[in-house]
Amino acid sequence: MFLYRFLIIIIVLFCSNSCLLAQPSINGKVLDAKTSLPIPFAVVKNVGVTAVTSSDSIGIFRLLADSSDDYSKAQTIITSCVGYKTDTTVAPVFKFQNIFLLPIIELKGVTITEKGLGTLHSTIKTINSEIIGDGELKKAACCNLSESFETNASVDVTMNDGVSGAKQISMIGLDGVYTQVLLENTPYVRALSSSYGLNFIPGSWIESIDISKGTGSVVNGYEALSGIVNVELQKPDKANKLLVNIYASSAGRAETNISYQLKINEKWNYLLMAHHSRVLMINDFNKDGFIDIPLSVQYNVFNRIKYNGKRFLFQAGTQLIDDDKKAGQIWGGLLGFPKTYQIMIHNRQGMFFTKTAFNFLNSPYRSIGLITNGKMQEQQSEFGNKTYVAVYNSFYSNLIFQDIIGDSRHKYKVGATYLYDHFIENYNDSSFSRIDNMPGAFAEYNFDNLSKFSSIVGFRVDNHPKYGVFYTPKINLKYRAHKNTTLRFSAGLGTRISNVFMDNTGLFANARKVVVLEKPLPEKGYSVGINLLQKFKAFGKDAEFVLDIYRSGFSNQVVIDFYESYKNVFIYNLKGKSYANALQAEVSMHLNEFFTVKGAYKFYKIETKYLSSTQAKPMIPTSRALFNISYTSKFDIWKADASFRYNGVSRLPVGNSHSNPEMKQTIGKAFITAYMQLTKAFKKMEVYVGCENLLNYLQPNAIVSANKPFSDTFDATMIYGPVTGRIIYTGLRYNIK
Repeated sequence: MFLYRFLIIIIVLFCSNSCLLAQPSINGKVLDAKTSLPIPFAVVKNVGVTAVTSSDSIGIFRLLADSSDDYSKAQTIITSCVGYKTDTTVAPVFKFQNIFLLPIIELKGVTITEKGLGTLHSTIKTINSEIIGDGELKKAACCNLSESFETNASVDVTMNDGVSGAKQISMIGLDGVYTQVLLENTPYVRALSSSYGLNFIPGSWIESIDISKGTGSVVNGYEALSGIVNVELQKPDKANKLLVNIYASSAGRAETNISYQLKINEKWNYLLMAHHSRVLMINDFNKDGFIDIPLSVQYNVFNRIKYNGKRFLFQAGTQLIDDDKKAGQIWGGLLGFPKTYQIMIHNRQGMFFTKTAFNFLNSPYRSIGLITNGKMQEQQSEFGNKTYVAVYNSFYSNLIFQDIIGDSRHKYKVGATYLYDHFIENYNDSSFSRIDNMPGAFAEYNFDNLSKFSSIVGFRVDNHPKYGVFYTPKINLKYRAHKNTTLRFSAGLGTRISNVFMDNTGLFANARKVVVLEKPLPEKGYSVGINLLQKFKAFGKDAEFVLDIYRSGFSNQVVIDFYESYKNVFIYNLKGKSYANALQAEVSMHLNEFFTVKGAYKFYKIETKYLSSTQAKPMIPTSRALFNISYTSKFDIWKADASFRYNGVSRLPVGNSHSNPEMKQTIGKAFITAYMQLTKAFKKMEVYVGCENLLNYLQPNAIVSANKPFSDTFDATMIYGPVTGRIIYTGLRYNIK
């Protein structure tokens, strides 16, 4: 039924959009007059007409013409961009026009700037998107990707357990495995890296994070259900010549990041990024005899090179990671026990990617690109008496061709994807292996009339060697009701193959026996959502209000059931309903030229049919809230940020007749955490000092039966709050541009 309705929508949209094909427009590309390179996000305006647009990421624009004009006559347009001289051009209608802007060599007079709101909610993109920029990332320490969302309301970071340091992100109420985490549009955090991959991207490497809610675009694959998080790293042709970032905390954590950029010639650029971090101090904030922050050592090196030509563009990169963690009981902490509960996790990973693009000079909207990505990862884990060893090899390629139909209001993309996954797993005495060879193809149509309405309609098919064909339709609509009011709608399907142990490392951190009642089938679900973005003025400054409402559900889901028994965790396919309702409201505004505030509230209703009854998803608060206030002095010399997060009550998977006798509570208590940071900027350096968990809140009794880790009541997975207390940190960033 959903597919039938989806196809009807596609036909209606295509027919209605085709009727508008003859609408007059001015088409062109904005280029640098000296280098002939494209200039993105230049403002292009038709004189005497309200039509205004901006060039896209490759400099191309389309501007509506004055409908009262004689189309045989050219129209006058004004093009402007920061760092370039404003240009007035006479451009013909229905013909492609190159516009060359001269760089400003000497700037005289007064420049007036307006500080942004940190996180950018796009009014241009059809898909519901927000971008976390460099300025927002620096509001916290952001040692790695998992710590880059402290001031963001859309993404929640949760701990898998209280002992291993494993983390996942979640969006619109769904677990992180339903969110695609990409590295520059290539798969990154998936399969074996689901639990620890967020720690493999250092914060100082990140240029920006693009968050898309809902199922996104078919170009990115069939797996996304709750959203896509695409991480953009520093680029070889835009990065600073040298960056040194040093960090140290009161918990004994120390990090060093160094990046070095080399300009080989006008077209070739190289960037080296290196990271080393370690935790050597034993921390036991809650005095339960377990190490709260795993002792760890990580070496991480990323090389990348980029070629910029007029028609041909090429990028390639490699990453090597060695990450070693040790945790568990503190030696000698509990007298009378012959052995202690130890945790050892060792990850080794090698990754490469390539990006190749070819632009057609005579057809500037036409291009073809190829993205490839390969990964080899090994993980050795020991949790007390449980052992888990896994090897994961993968290869991914995505061939994309894009062009226009008639004029630039009608764009399309078609392409082919190939995904190879090889899994080898050993859990205690059991061994598993699987090979997935999955070819796929997709088509996507994008209509944008630049003034009111835009749509992206896509469909893809992927063939699994065992489970057959996966059909993935997706639709995104945007309607600009007013210049300050944007409405969006999205709907789509998602499918993924569950990897029970890779996706759920919490299975290891307890005494439960894993009982697989039936062979897991592919997970299939849908996501439907609406978004409202309202811009307005407050205190004479820019402000915005964002409202998101999403509904997600499953026709099949692999259920990890902690409710039925404290001695077993049952794994089976969904026998009833499973859904997540999510509502989020967010307001951001400038109080004056120095202070910016942001407030957000989220409400979740998430339920799944378990064996005995329908229950709430465990350890997920029904409500969350965020408040952030930022101060920036004149000339950005001083910066101060404070964030407060409220987490409401959550349901723990206990309370039935099989409850763990050692559990003292059935409800996770509400709590507030606070983060603060002060930054002082110098000519080439920034020095910062901050505090995490300022209020020093700790979840009580975080580890069940911590004094009896080898008993059948031990459980370190009942984590709904912090297990680490107040941490003071300091650091510096040194830049040579």
